[in-house]
Amino acid sequence: MTEAELERRVKEQLNQVGVLSNLDTTRSQFLQAPGLFCEVVLTDGSKLEEARQAVADLSGVLGADGIRLEAVVRALWQVKDVRHIGPCRGESGGIKSAECFEATLICGFAGATVTVEVSQNALDTIRGTLGSKLPEKYFERNKVLQNIVGSFVKQQVDQGGTSYWDPIRFPVIPMNAASFQYVWAHSAA
Repeated sequence: MTEAELERRVKEQLNQVGVLSNLDTTRSQFLQAPGLFCEVVLTDGSKLEEARQAVADLSGVLGADGIRLEAVVRALWQVKDVRHIGPCRGESGGIKSAECFEATLICGFAGATVTVEVSQNALDTIRGTLGSKLPEKYFERNKVLQNIVGSFVKQQVDQGGTSYWDPIRFPVIPMNAASFQYVWAHSAA
């Protein structure tokens, strides 16, 4: 099966369940190397289950013919806002050595809320990197941290392929010093 045939078959399946109009054709990909791989990216997260089922059905049909299809079906989430929650709490209720931020994500008619646990080593690295540019006043400093956390979440949801992060299945994500350094190097946080 060629990449063009795979794309046609996936689009047919998506059309049958009424989600083809939500396919982001610039970010979706259909590959043949070795085996088949497709990444279906939707502009409406409320259609994820229908799209996942359609791709699973196609995978079953192809599997019956001895063709293996690896697939990722994800939404194109956008960061709506980020707010500081306070110190993170562990499962026992004790305070962790991290600050918690809550990010609201949207994608079409779907929304998600995720928690970002910014570790103490990330906070120390942020202070060391920004130095005197990090405001001393609480609200101004929080705004800078919210922007950094927002950039981190955006980078996470923008990653595609098999390394994508699903904020619905994994609503808590840690941000350590290395994560901050990557964000700082690749964005205008």
